[in-house]
Amino acid sequence: MFGIPLVIYFDRRNVREWWMYITGGTVCSLPTIVLYALAPLPDHLLPFGPIPVLGLLFWGGSSGIVFWMIGVAGDSAVSLRTLFDPISSKK
Repeated sequence: MFGIPLVIYFDRRNVREWWMYITGGTVCSLPTIVLYALAPLPDHLLPFGPIPVLGLLFWGGSSGIVFWMIGVAGDSAVSLRTLFDPISSKK
């Protein structure tokens, strides 16, 4: 619901850093966490707590990095240095 518009916004602003996509995906998972905290849960789901919340945040962040890999990483050469040293990758 929020991911595709955020990717379009990043594309228009020329945001191409991988960590921004992870952050955006994590922020997009926050409405799900609020819903998980407030909605009555069926018996087969874990009760609201830190482990399910971290799982949802990881889910959002991993979705963001997948969007980055599909849309951005294919357009430019990606090396381990650009992935793990964001300061030196700026020109």
